[in-house]
Amino acid sequence: MLEKTNLKNNFFSVLLGTSVAKIVGFFREFLFLIYLGNSTTYSEILSLLVISTLVMFLSDSAFLNPIIYPQWERTGKQMIKLNAYHLLLFIVLSIIFYIFNEISLQLNQPFYVKIICSFLWIPLLFHGFGYSFLLYTKKLKTYNFLINIIAITYLIGFWFLKDFGSEAYIISRFVSIVIGVLIVLFLMGKSIKISFKFTNLNREQIFDSTLKFLSVNNFILSIFIIRLIISQFFQSELAVINYTLVIIFIFYTLINKNLNALTILENAEGKLKGRLLQKKYFLFFLVGLILTTIFINSLSVVYFKTISQELILNILYYSLFLLPTLMLCGNIDLKNSEVILNHKIHYNWRNFTYIILSVGTFFGLFSLLH
Repeated sequence: MLEKTNLKNNFFSVLLGTSVAKIVGFFREFLFLIYLGNSTTYSEILSLLVISTLVMFLSDSAFLNPIIYPQWERTGKQMIKLNAYHLLLFIVLSIIFYIFNEISLQLNQPFYVKIICSFLWIPLLFHGFGYSFLLYTKKLKTYNFLINIIAITYLIGFWFLKDFGSEAYIISRFVSIVIGVLIVLFLMGKSIKISFKFTNLNREQIFDSTLKFLSVNNFILSIFIIRLIISQFFQSELAVINYTLVIIFIFYTLINKNLNALTILENAEGKLKGRLLQKKYFLFFLVGLILTTIFINSLSVVYFKTISQELILNILYYSLFLLPTLMLCGNIDLKNSEVILNHKIHYNWRNFTYIILSVGTFFGLFSLLH
């Protein structure tokens, strides 16, 4: 378990490892920008991935912490139990995702791409198990190793497959996720128990876990709604939005995600330090983003055949448009994370209002470019 009153040291230890992974991720997205640009096929694959992307973002945000940390705290064991009901649910939901994509998008993508996009969220759940387990047991170096191996595999995979175009994106993503799952299963060992029996589900526990999940993932849910709407009505913009999310998630995963994960086990003093760190780094992020936008706006150079000044500026503008969502929902997520172990979470419906307000604000600003 993470030591209390040591938030700052733990935070910087995790920050170091995730920073390397994010640098690798940023370079990878830059390669996407060079080789894929704002291509239609890339936007199509991203549209197919919208639902699975929700779990991608969640798995990289230790979203299971508020659900399983209280259980681990109560039992004293770090155990993940999956049974036949869970496995059946995974399959049924994946089929529903596939049907939804077929009906709503009707894209001419290869069948294997559609299958990967519909089922990719399942192995990503195991990434979430691994991240939570390593943070809870204070195996911070191993945690950093895991996320960096996944990031580097993703980068190398795309580099070797880049001639396949947009399909290289999904293939390299799939390979990196599978490698991540194998590492997680190895690291967790007997802490993951999979049973093929239909054991009774605890409805009260499911309801309680759902409320905790909703309470600390307002930002992720807002982003999901934005991506879903864009995939249905502004599909040509989805590639640009994806590049934008790389910038936003560099801040979110480095600062908010790590603080959310670590403050759950902290005392009041540690939680206060978490809020101060969040405000400090958000200010740095805001100033840096504004200065970068001003600088790029002063240039008029086309760097590569797929990159223009207009494309880069649109990415930066969308990043600025998402800042209200990040500021509002990110702050609420951190505050809700602070009470997970100390209080039983009763979902505050004001959170739903924050999500609607955030989504509405983004599309209000989004309309300025259309």
